[in-house]
Amino acid sequence: MRKNQLNVETPIGTLLFNVTAGEGDIEKAYLSECAIEPKIPDGMSVKGSKAVLLRNTSIKPLRDVVFSCSWHELKEPGYGNSGEGLDAWEWEHNNTLVMIGTEDDEYLGARIKLKETTSTYYPVTMEDNSIKIHISEYPENIELTLHFIVSWNSVPEEVDSSCWYAVDVPHKRVLQECK
Repeated sequence: MRKNQLNVETPIGTLLFNVTAGEGDIEKAYLSECAIEPKIPDGMSVKGSKAVLLRNTSIKPLRDVVFSCSWHELKEPGYGNSGEGLDAWEWEHNNTLVMIGTEDDEYLGARIKLKETTSTYYPVTMEDNSIKIHISEYPENIELTLHFIVSWNSVPEEVDSSCWYAVDVPHKRVLQECK
């Protein structure tokens, strides 16, 4: 069964994942959720970690693909916490930290040959508690894969930045673990 929408439960609420396209075929788009064991520095730990993977192959060129992740009802504001190769945002609610991460423009661009980012085009954005990966153009007959990693921990974390390290997962590893 194909699905281009997916709900993922976290300790602080439900995340809604969705994929849309302005042009091209996303009828066969598939979103899957899998547990992913974080590879983080010794002494660090998280309470949970999941990957959400988008796979789609279109017989026509894709335009304006948006893979989004948004909170169903959570009103707490999110804050950016990015690093090299990683775009990430975090939310704290009821003594729990949830962090969501994905590849930054440099890593994403190198992997899928994105057009160059500019001051008016950056593929990964967050606003109104929704994170979006926007791919302006993608060729036909080549599988498009994108991901988000969701990790959570109690606040304060036993070791600072554990969730941040947990959401920094190379795309190749997500593909291997979320078959």
